[in-house]
Amino acid sequence: MVGVLLKIGEFILVNKIKTIYLYIFDLIRVTYRSSYHSGINNGMKVGEGTIIHPTGVFINADKISIGSNCYIGSFCNFRPDQESITIGDDCQIAQFVSIIGANHDICCQYIRADALISKKVIIGNNVWIGAHATILPGVIIGNGAVIGAGAVVTKNVDQLAIMGGVPAKLIKKRKISI
Repeated sequence: MVGVLLKIGEFILVNKIKTIYLYIFDLIRVTYRSSYHSGINNGMKVGEGTIIHPTGVFINADKISIGSNCYIGSFCNFRPDQESITIGDDCQIAQFVSIIGANHDICCQYIRADALISKKVIIGNNVWIGAHATILPGVIIGNGAVIGAGAVVTKNVDQLAIMGGVPAKLIKKRKISI
């Protein structure tokens, strides 16, 4: 079905070679491969002007909220499990970033998929997360923070902090006002 337009309420879907382009109110452009998603149409909240690149994985999409004017790079992996992932406005999230909302309970005798501990992940406004970074359960990233490429964020990040490494550590503070 190349070039077929479907209007469903406020949504216009364009199906072209297994890639779906979703236009909401003509203000938001979200691109994704439907085969990789539990579904942006399944309740994922996306602000106007946000671009989500193809090939992302969004598990439990109804628990994901992304603000306005954000960019989500290709091959990102967002998994909130039972809690939520909230991303503020004006965030830049590079390719291959993982935001994980649950972890295995290592106190159980057997490490199983059904023995998970879920925690919210909150990312403030105007945050830049570099390629291949991983944000773990329970982390809150403050406004204006920068997370370096490949960093593994295990603890909360102050506003305007520049973090890098495994585990992520403070490199310095940005000298701007927010």
